[in-house]
Amino acid sequence: MNKLERSILGYEAEFGFLKIKTASYKQSEECDKIIEAGDKLPEGIIRYEDEEGVEYFSIEDFGYSEEEKKKLLLYQQASNIKTIKNWVVFFGVLSAASLCGGIIAAIIRLL
Repeated sequence: MNKLERSILGYEAEFGFLKIKTASYKQSEECDKIIEAGDKLPEGIIRYEDEEGVEYFSIEDFGYSEEEKKKLLLYQQASNIKTIKNWVVFFGVLSAASLCGGIIAAIIRLL
């Protein structure tokens, strides 16, 4: 498994399409012994190695179809866009109120 595939799995887990179960320290040691002996890892155990070290994990897939995943992602995007829109409106109103307050304060000082 390369870095891109691991990143994609991470995003799929973040969006709730699957669950990644990281192996415990003891399980990792057992997997290391299996690899050193030249045997294959048990079914469902995945080995990932990068510059930070070696990681063993299994994946629990929740069984979403590709169409369901697309719908869920579209829903998540719509929700995020709505949140961003609300924050833009909030800061726009806050900026307008501050600008009006500044103008009023400047007028009062001139009088």
